[in-house]
Amino acid sequence: MKRSTFYLLSQEFEQKNKPNCIERFACKLISTQWRSGKTILVTCEDKHQATKIDEILWTFDQNSFLPHNLFGKATHHTPIIIYWNQCCYDNQPKDLLINLMSKNMNFFLDFNEIIDFVPIPNILKKWARYRYRSYKKNGFQISVVNIPTE
Repeated sequence: MKRSTFYLLSQEFEQKNKPNCIERFACKLISTQWRSGKTILVTCEDKHQATKIDEILWTFDQNSFLPHNLFGKATHHTPIIIYWNQCCYDNQPKDLLINLMSKNMNFFLDFNEIIDFVPIPNILKKWARYRYRSYKKNGFQISVVNIPTE
């Protein structure tokens, strides 16, 4: 069964984890999911955000390496790929999609598992609702989780 998990960002979480709170939390999920054996595609809104994710992953865990690369840089066998909207995805199969984009891309529905986020600004919440409805319409079982403030 296809499934999607939406993480709700809170004002408290954002204030406590500035800057790059959503990117840092996404990297925590990337680390956890990769350690559980999954290959991952991280979709970013733009190259700037993709570069931020790349930089955070290099320094995220000082005791281990998370094998990742930006899309298009010899990524055929890399388990964590960071993609942004200006790229053309090659439909390389991955176990999990972690979505940081505001709009769904057509290939999203090819995944069996998607992690998504509900940001704080109202316009971004509106886009999250569209993504939610799209996943639901296409047979995804959806769960919603509050991000712990830690």
